[in-house]
Amino acid sequence: MIKVCTRCNEEKQLTDFKKNNRNKDGTAGICKACANEYIKANRNKWESSKYCPERYARNPDKRIKSITAWQKRNPEKCNAIAALRRSRKLGQTPEMTSDELRRIEDMYWLAKDLRAVSGQEYHVDHIMPLARGGLHHPDNLQILPADLNLSKGAKLPPLP
Repeated sequence: MIKVCTRCNEEKQLTDFKKNNRNKDGTAGICKACANEYIKANRNKWESSKYCPERYARNPDKRIKSITAWQKRNPEKCNAIAALRRSRKLGQTPEMTSDELRRIEDMYWLAKDLRAVSGQEYHVDHIMPLARGGLHHPDNLQILPADLNLSKGAKLPPLP
């Protein structure tokens, strides 16, 4: 079967068009050659785009600067996010004995000491994230390197 490319206006076989389920015949409106040419012509524009993840992967410092700039432009949103976390943490802190409170304080001191000794950043992490219903209790806390903790996010721990 033959179809006309909407970009180059040439008649081509259906196999010369990319698949696209939105069209009745199941193919895109422009041929593969025109599509590839368009991608090559616009790749630099897309890669320099503000939201290009590859750009941030190549330049992590730019990502940090971008986040910092957003935080400076939006202090009220940053405060709201911090307040939400504080209230969630407070709402998920059960009654604890003085020994349990001391254990929590010791974990934060240990993370600080590890940072001073190794030079690597450490965080006190909730094994079951607060966002997933975990409690702010010493049995739910662990010390992790910062990069591992940040990559973990609010994911649930793996099942044993």
